[in-house]
Amino acid sequence: MKKYLAPIILFALLTLNVRAQVAKPSVPEILTWISTHFEVAHESTVVTFTGGLADYDDGRFKTGITFEGCRVSITQVETHQYNKADTGQFDYSLEQTGTAILDLSKGLPDAITAGIGSEGQPPAHVVIKFAQPFAWHQEQRYSAHPIPQDVVDTFNFKLVQIDFATEDMANQQAKAWHDAIVACGGKPSAH
Repeated sequence: MKKYLAPIILFALLTLNVRAQVAKPSVPEILTWISTHFEVAHESTVVTFTGGLADYDDGRFKTGITFEGCRVSITQVETHQYNKADTGQFDYSLEQTGTAILDLSKGLPDAITAGIGSEGQPPAHVVIKFAQPFAWHQEQRYSAHPIPQDVVDTFNFKLVQIDFATEDMANQQAKAWHDAIVACGGKPSAH
């Protein structure tokens, strides 16, 4: 009986191992899910990098996300129209384009949180923290009378906040970002 017990135990362990491997999605599968569901929330998704409050208005923000391996590119375009009654001086428009490239291997999987937005803010958000700063490159184009003006800045941040239309979507995204960061080699933060 003992000589049959070892192969049975080995077979049982191999079966469990195969099940665990089948259930675990690959990095491209996780990133495809994030991207697909990010686009579903496209009109109600705003990205901020300070953890502070954004002036939220669906019509002004257009956000896109793309993946190349474990690198994530986020682009956000924000447009504003101001009239003389608002400014007290003249009519003008502002188009602000920001881009960031995030390396998921530098993400902190244990520091990802999902939460509910406060009054006047998007309904829910995900905050993703990184071990090292990443650059947010921002270009602002003012079509102001009498002098149009362009401003280019680069800021370094260690967190990104992505706002979503529902708490359920924020929770699902938090789990997917966690799994992607772990799959890309992200390590827990040192406490």
